[in-house]
Amino acid sequence: LEFVTRYASTYYTNNLVLDRGKVGIGTTSPSSKLQVVAGNSQEQAWFGETGYTNAAVRIGGDNGGGGRLYIQYIGDSSYIDCYGGHGSTERYRDLGLYARNLKFFTTSGASPSEVMRITSGGTTEFKKNVDILTDQNTNILKVRSTSGSFTSSILLVDCDRGTTNNTYNLANFAQLGNAKCVITDGGDLKNTNNSYG
Repeated sequence: LEFVTRYASTYYTNNLVLDRGKVGIGTTSPSSKLQVVAGNSQEQAWFGETGYTNAAVRIGGDNGGGGRLYIQYIGDSSYIDCYGGHGSTERYRDLGLYARNLKFFTTSGASPSEVMRITSGGTTEFKKNVDILTDQNTNILKVRSTSGSFTSSILLVDCDRGTTNNTYNLANFAQLGNAKCVITDGGDLKNTNNSYG
């Protein structure tokens, strides 16, 4: 079943097609329950309306019947969550992002810039000055506990050399590729001039 629209004396096809339990918009042969086809660089779907400040998309079922992925735009509080389960085991679920490199962009204006990247090799790169605690942009990385009752480590580097007798450094501090200070696997702190145990 194909719906055809008319404007003036022109007929437009491929607007809406019902084909054996499948719905196609912009296509006469939908391959899934709902398939929307638009031209290159065009939005496939738009949820909400012009000037709308609270729009959401929910994928999945009830929270207790398998869960859902929820995407909501609500200004500066927009978020994505993955929640659900079966009966009494409802909880937030894992959410996987699969890509070659994961890139994170931030901006306070109209032109976002990349600030962090997790590469396909598993390394994390900070692309510009980022202060995790404030927006003063004074440090590339700043990790700090604001809890007065904090008793654990603020930063933990834990390595296992395995069964081989290979050596490595727990941390290497360098400037433009030149090592300035290292912490060895034996716990020694060394700089380019002296060694401190």
